Amino acid sequence: MQQSTLAWLGGCDVVYLVFCLGVSAYTISHVLAKSADKWPVLNPTGFEVIGIKGRVEFAKAAGNLIEKGRQMFPQQPYHMITDTCDLLILPPKFAEGIRNNPDLNFIGSIVEDFHATIPGFEPFRDGREDELTKTVVKKQLTKLLNQVTEPLSVEADFALRHHFGTSTGEDRQKVEGIRVFEEILDVVARISTKVFFGSELCRNEECLKITKNYTVDSFIAAYILRIFPKPLRHIAHWFLPQCQTIRQQFAESKKLIMPVIQARRTLRRRMQVEGIPTPDFNDAIDWFDHEGKGEPYDEASCQLGLSMAAIHTTTDLLIETMQNIMLHPELVEYLRKEIFQVLGAEGWKKTSLYNLKLVDSVVKESQRLRLSAMSMLPAIPEELP
Repeated sequence: MQQSTLAWLGGCDVVYLVFCLGVSAYTISHVLAKSADKWPVLNPTGFEVIGIKGRVEFAKAAGNLIEKGRQMFPQQPYHMITDTCDLLILPPKFAEGIRNNPDLNFIGSIVEDFHATIPGFEPFRDGREDELTKTVVKKQLTKLLNQVTEPLSVEADFALRHHFGTSTGEDRQKVEGIRVFEEILDVVARISTKVFFGSELCRNEECLKITKNYTVDSFIAAYILRIFPKPLRHIAHWFLPQCQTIRQQFAESKKLIMPVIQARRTLRRRMQVEGIPTPDFNDAIDWFDHEGKGEPYDEASCQLGLSMAAIHTTTDLLIETMQNIMLHPELVEYLRKEIFQVLGAEGWKKTSLYNLKLVDSVVKESQRLRLSAMSMLPAIPEELP
């Protein structure tokens, strides 16, 4: 019996046998792990291990799945297979408890979902392990909001006139034939680039093109790469056209950003030697260098990552808000009246933003109703069990 078994093994393709045994073992462990979990699965995939079916179904009908989960499991955790992974969804009552939990890492979930360790996706990781970008946003952007409000309003005026013109004559015909998403994306990119990349690059068409396109293309590339099992992603990305595109865009962004950063640093050193006060540029280039405290960090990743995050979320929210106003045209007169009253009396200041109460309410309600706001707050444990 033993000899016949050895003879049979000797006649088989050893590699194929090992592969089959490995897949079988993984499948069994995968199924057993799922069966041992006490929380229900909203959209089970059966014996499918890779989970492509579940990811595709989520991509096609995410809104329906989220609503289904809210109805079926309103007060208990449950699993949902998404386009990124198998997520454990917690009821809203747990939100406050996990929001500041040090054992949950929001940045870690971004790194995981958007392949930040793969070339081309570097902007999805914080340019340094000490979360430098988070520090810049908290300590610089928020603090200096009053100083950047007016420059942003000037750039917004330029961007709106550049894309939409005025409300009369030929410009009105131009507005009636626009593609809203593309135009709003471009406007938001121009305004964001002003405060992030500074005056040197805010109207550089090549920089605007890269910033805008990377924001869209990187999400597409990340989605396509998620179709592949994790062990294969570090190989597959070299051959995917979408990943090749964002690698090229990131390389080109470095060529544009780094000379400006180096010129700023050279100017600052020279002025310090000469005893001349260094100017405040009030943009992210200076903020990162200030908070970096002389320690190395990935400048291009930080700059492009911060800009990308702002462009993606702002464009999404602005379009959603505009759509809601179109659905409720009775709001237009009241919104205009408030804007004229506040800006006519104060101009563009930080306090003006606080006094635009109706505008703020409309934006916040649109944000509340957004599908992405309904879904989830992603985070991963610092240490997996």
